[in-house]
Amino acid sequence: MPELVPESTAAPALPLPPSLFVAPPSEPPEPPAPFFSDPRVQPPAYDWEDHPAFRFTFLMHFTKNADRLALEHIGAMLYDLALEASGEWPTWRESTTRAELRAVAADIRHAEAFLLAVAKERETVSLGVEDERLSFQAAHYAERCSSIAFGLESMVGPPWGARP
Repeated sequence: MPELVPESTAAPALPLPPSLFVAPPSEPPEPPAPFFSDPRVQPPAYDWEDHPAFRFTFLMHFTKNADRLALEHIGAMLYDLALEASGEWPTWRESTTRAELRAVAADIRHAEAFLLAVAKERETVSLGVEDERLSFQAAHYAERCSSIAFGLESMVGPPWGARP
């Protein structure tokens, strides 16, 4: 063991690691930034509340722009009415977050079924080369939707009204 001499310098003082017995800091630490604040994550093309009521897979059947816009306006009115006229939040038998994720799972299952219908078109309709390629891609995206919906359902259970 080396001997200490007057010319020796003390080791730099390192901060002690926190222990269970230390008082909490006066200011809580900042929570980690959510993933959507990551500059690599792009914001959605539109806010979901801009189109709260009717799915685009329904609205596509209204080929007159004025009709589609009228339905989107009615949908926004219904959404506002549901939020403002109810007076209180619904009393779900589960947390709001769980109910929201269950609703998302149901919408993703709808998208999955719609994509599968687009994929099956190549079996029932004569498609051009480009549309055939799109149809194959729709099948691929249906599988991805299925995977996402399965993940959500494994956390929160099946969508409301799902068949056992």
